[in-house]
Amino acid sequence: MTEKRKYFRIEAKVPLEVRLVPAAERKELRSEILKTPAFYPGKSLSPNEDEWDLIDWMKVLNYKLDTLIGLLSKERSPEGKSPLPSGMQMTHVNISAGGLAFISRSAYKSGDVLCLKTVLPSNPPLSLLLYGKVVLMQKVQEYFKVGVEFLGMSGDIRHEVANFVMNQERETLRDGLK
Repeated sequence: MTEKRKYFRIEAKVPLEVRLVPAAERKELRSEILKTPAFYPGKSLSPNEDEWDLIDWMKVLNYKLDTLIGLLSKERSPEGKSPLPSGMQMTHVNISAGGLAFISRSAYKSGDVLCLKTVLPSNPPLSLLLYGKVVLMQKVQEYFKVGVEFLGMSGDIRHEVANFVMNQERETLRDGLK
């Protein structure tokens, strides 16, 4: 069998929210990098001009602490509440600069367009709003394996995703040599 993929893929576990995009909203979809991490509950501030750099670093530190706390609590608090915002769940994905595959409880049709909100655990974390066309749908027991090809993605965003993939693979190889 000949491999037709253009991009290198990895397995990762990331926060993910998936939403079906209605046909009326599909005209001009543009993936984007979200300035604030997707689950940073930022407060409205009116800082001085010279304080913005400090605030940005504090947001990054806050996000990292929240992420570590979530991981240490095994994604659940004692009350059973998820540290992720409503709609996002830690999900095993297969990701490349060209697309994403994940397991879903929901079935989609080939050609459906999905809105995917995720945070790639890079340094600093990268919050993304992505769009993808469903190109794979397979029943796996009571779930569905969904594969999407990214749509409306700029070269800059594709480059960021490719960097994440390569950095994760580099870490995996480094860990394997230990």
